[in-house]
Amino acid sequence: LPLLSTGPYLLAKPFEGLATTDLERVSVSTIMPVITALLCLVLYELGLALGARPMDALLVALAAAFGTYLLVYSKEFFSEPLMALGVALALWRSIAGHPTQAALALVLAMQTRPQAAFLAPFFLLYWVWDMGLRRSLLPGLVLAAGAGSLLFYNWLRFDNVTTTGYPPDQGFRLELWTGAWGLVAHGNKSLFLFVPLAIVLPLGLWALKRRGRTELAALMAAIVLVGFLAAASWSVWYGGWTWGPRLLLPALIPVLPVLAVWIRGSARNRRVVLALALAGALVSLPAVIVPTTAQQNETSEQRGPTVTRQYELIGPSIRNTWEHLPPAGASLGTHPRYLNLWQVSVRRELGPGGAIVAALLSLLLLAAAVVSGSLLRRAVRRAG
Repeated sequence: LPLLSTGPYLLAKPFEGLATTDLERVSVSTIMPVITALLCLVLYELGLALGARPMDALLVALAAAFGTYLLVYSKEFFSEPLMALGVALALWRSIAGHPTQAALALVLAMQTRPQAAFLAPFFLLYWVWDMGLRRSLLPGLVLAAGAGSLLFYNWLRFDNVTTTGYPPDQGFRLELWTGAWGLVAHGNKSLFLFVPLAIVLPLGLWALKRRGRTELAALMAAIVLVGFLAAASWSVWYGGWTWGPRLLLPALIPVLPVLAVWIRGSARNRRVVLALALAGALVSLPAVIVPTTAQQNETSEQRGPTVTRQYELIGPSIRNTWEHLPPAGASLGTHPRYLNLWQVSVRRELGPGGAIVAALLSLLLLAAAVVSGSLLRRAVRRAG
């Protein structure tokens, strides 16, 4: 993720000092919405590759982006969305019959978070099953080279191939019951709370199996199961001070397009997906508006920010932002009593006229969204 961020950083470097805000930090943060948008696009293509209708694939892709806690992480500099993009790309290219491209995508996921290496054997088995051993040799070598590069990188940094840079008290453990129960039932970390669509995910996998894609359903189930076990067995299973089960993002988001197969030809199933996506959007909406750091001094790191408290903070944050602008040059995320919106930053940087500029830019973005949505709907109907 830092390597990808060097592009926007270098673009902003010549303009350093022209504004009170740290332009390099601002420019680097723009990489996350781009990654999220690319992930949404790949999820749509993945839905089509699974055999879904274009409109259903579009619905599920948008539900994955806006109906889960993924949208919160489009504003945070964490590596899970990039890893999810790599896994989704690997799935898409595997279904399309391009295992080498899929292997390169999975290596991207490995380089983002080494835990992705746990998925390599399952992808290799799928390629052998689907395309034969001969066509799987080259992508297998690519995966081996990717895994070897992780060990070499550890050796370069620490003179030890197994040292990753994490503190000694953080690592995988055999006792995973606490993490597994927490990821399922914890009030602030349950995957079913932050990704309600996960409730019907088994039905999507079963629908894929019934369409004769047993090996593909098994691969997608393995992505969920391996990702869940890896997160549950990690000593900091709750992901630190973050919104929801951060470590489960790469295990859940890439497989959601299977729901596009489940809703095919069923208005009832489509309504269920819409209702669950709306519930997920309502859960994470306050974390998009107000920084979760607003609760940092109120609860422990393991308990994390709560949904109800985040809603309670919206009103005070609106009043505080209206009455007092945050200090110049400060990140809104470090000032938890302010709205974490770019319009606030524009108002702060440009003074009283910034409110007009922010309003005009917001209207421009809204108009672009309406026009793009209309064109997209027309194109999807044609494709259908």
